[in-house]
Amino acid sequence: MLVAILPLDAILFYNLYSIRVDKEREVHAEAFRIGQMAALEMQPAPNFLKRVSFHMVP
Repeated sequence: MLVAILPLDAILFYNLYSIRVDKEREVHAEAFRIGQMAALEMQPAPNFLKRVSFHMVP
């Protein structure tokens, strides 16, 4: 009976691991995006057009 449960446990643990890795990547991407926006805001005023075009990119 234990042998039948082991593959299910392996699938469960892999899914939990996969969800955690995906969440870490999502948080990293969001932090990177926020950092880019902050860097753009620290540039001088003549770069206003760059900031406008950056926000228009999907």
